[in-house]
Amino acid sequence: MNTVLSLTGISKSFGKIPILHGVDLEVHDGEILSLLGPSGCGKTTLLRIIGGFERPDRGRVVLAGKDITDVPPHRRPVNIVFQRYLLFPHLSVFDNVAFGLRIDKVGKQDIERRVREALELVGLEELADRRATQLSGGQSQRISLARALVKRPKVLLLDEPLSALDQKVRINMQAELRRIHRETGTTFVYVTHDQQEAMSLSNRVVVMNAGRIEQIGTPAEVYHRSATKFVSGFVGDANLMAVEVLDSAGDGAEVKVVETGQRLRLRQTLPQRNATLVVRPELLRLSTAADEGLSGTISDIAFLGSCVQFHVDLDGMTLRVQEPVGGTPLTHDVGDSVGVVLPDHPVHVLTD
Repeated sequence: MNTVLSLTGISKSFGKIPILHGVDLEVHDGEILSLLGPSGCGKTTLLRIIGGFERPDRGRVVLAGKDITDVPPHRRPVNIVFQRYLLFPHLSVFDNVAFGLRIDKVGKQDIERRVREALELVGLEELADRRATQLSGGQSQRISLARALVKRPKVLLLDEPLSALDQKVRINMQAELRRIHRETGTTFVYVTHDQQEAMSLSNRVVVMNAGRIEQIGTPAEVYHRSATKFVSGFVGDANLMAVEVLDSAGDGAEVKVVETGQRLRLRQTLPQRNATLVVRPELLRLSTAADEGLSGTISDIAFLGSCVQFHVDLDGMTLRVQEPVGGTPLTHDVGDSVGVVLPDHPVHVLTD
């Protein structure tokens, strides 16, 4: 795919506090790329460097083949949508969306056409004459999106734009963003700390931690084939089990769980003596036969709507097991002795 935006060796500190450490990143033309990570990982600083609101201490920003590292924000072909809507309260919806075009001295007829198109794109053309103060949170964020898209940026930057909305509105807005992206083909760079949001929106996810990129991949790659322990634990829920490989030959391996001393047979070979198994809770199942799989005792049960999560204590180590909710009542209770059975297929392994 064509690269529309390239970041090379981006480093940034605020005073003596380092925020970004030599970040390299290429953004493909027309994709939704999410920067995902915990608070303080540097994702918003990286977005602000792309937008020109911060200057890197080292490194280059190249957009559409042009070095824009020293180009001020208003001269960059990018626009940004913030978490806060930042609409002008004294202006109508139409005038809020038209504001940037008027600053750029676009002709009146072109402004009229482009604003109407932008409002139609976000589904709010009937609110053109309404004051910004009369809008709901979801409507306000759509207007912010229309105001950013009306200038036809090469890259649209979105800094946690849905975090101030309630859950139902946020889910609806995610669907709206996917639709708008399909219709416009604009490149989106999207900052979020919400894993579900990043996974549902993105073509690729960049997982950041402590100013560095831990992994870049599709949502499925990041979820099922995490590159590091941090990614495994941060993206979704995962059981991490340190194991010692006792034997590995043919089509399987025998391992010992370091924390508990229990032995386990895997349906895959392992090349190294020490490894970490990464097993998602939904891939495990409970057995009433306590000697099947790993032996433990149920210490907690939580109903999560579509599934039930069991916490199983294995001699001081806890595994989380999720089972879908069916039409029959639960067959397990707190205090029951159970076996925790791994899936029949090979599990994801991180080698030390």
